[in-house]
Amino acid sequence: MKNLIRLLSCFLLSILANNLFSQTVIDYSAFSTTQCNAFYPSPPTINGSVHTTTCGTVKYDNVNHAIELDTRAEQNIYKGTEYKLAFNFKQGYSYSIKINAWCSTPTFPEPNSKMRVDFSSASNGGGSFCNGVESFNTTSSLTNNNNLQLNPGAYSDITFQYSSLPSAQGYLFIGSFLPYINGTATSYILIKKITITETPPAASFSISSSLSSITCGAITPITFTVNNGASTPGITGYTWNLGAIPNGWLYNGSPAPATILITSATLSPLNLTPDCGKILSNVSASVTANGNNYNTSNSAGVSITQPTYTITGNSSWCTGSTNYTLNGLVCNSSLAWTPPASSLGSLSSLT
Repeated sequence: MKNLIRLLSCFLLSILANNLFSQTVIDYSAFSTTQCNAFYPSPPTINGSVHTTTCGTVKYDNVNHAIELDTRAEQNIYKGTEYKLAFNFKQGYSYSIKINAWCSTPTFPEPNSKMRVDFSSASNGGGSFCNGVESFNTTSSLTNNNNLQLNPGAYSDITFQYSSLPSAQGYLFIGSFLPYINGTATSYILIKKITITETPPAASFSISSSLSSITCGAITPITFTVNNGASTPGITGYTWNLGAIPNGWLYNGSPAPATILITSATLSPLNLTPDCGKILSNVSASVTANGNNYNTSNSAGVSITQPTYTITGNSSWCTGSTNYTLNGLVCNSSLAWTPPASSLGSLSSLT
């Protein structure tokens, strides 16, 4: 039994480590206001998030300590209430939005109120008055599953899922409306708490170099960079892996060690210089983020190409002497000049 508990504990810890999620809770139980429109004209800040009315008249129920969103349906006309809260929704991240809510039974025996949660407004009004509901647009933007019907009774959690957002968003819009009925009906919902769970995309680190190839014997400095492809947060350090000594690299003018440990939240570039005439090892890195280590998906190498030389000087002469020059020699080069046949000329000086 103990072994089973240990296995389950390790499994749960593994899930938590891989997801690295964070939660933001917006609790309306401690909120109060004297405004007839709870979020207008002065938008309050609740648990760090600015709230603004965008449709109808948002009320605050002081008995149940909850936000009240009224709804009304008249034949084929939808009317409801909506507000928005400011939140930094990141591109590529996934979100679970759990709303603890309750709804009343409609005054006409037709479907119950629906809650709409999205990143764009459903309002056809302005939300800047105290006269009740306004015209409501039930269409959706990022998902077709954001209109969920509530059941009267006890408070329950309604969850809205958004996977890998295609773009960053700055607001969450929460509204309620009453579906189409044959007569006229009113209803309302109460919201006590909103929990936003944010899960970053899977970590993805890669490495790149400023040069992909150099001429044999060149000592041109090369910059290596670690790229955070998924914008993974919580970086506390990283390690450059340069290969076993000797790895062919110079770091700050001296032979580079096998590893270089950096304790920083910033993935700063690494500058290395080829050690003349040495074989160069590939460079990789591992990143520590949120207590987990991630290896780069690749290693960056620099290929060596053969140098190409040309001689400058006269192609022919009759008398006297002429100079010939070989330019662009790399480090530790040696040069042997060969004169033409002895009867035609001879070497006079070497530089």
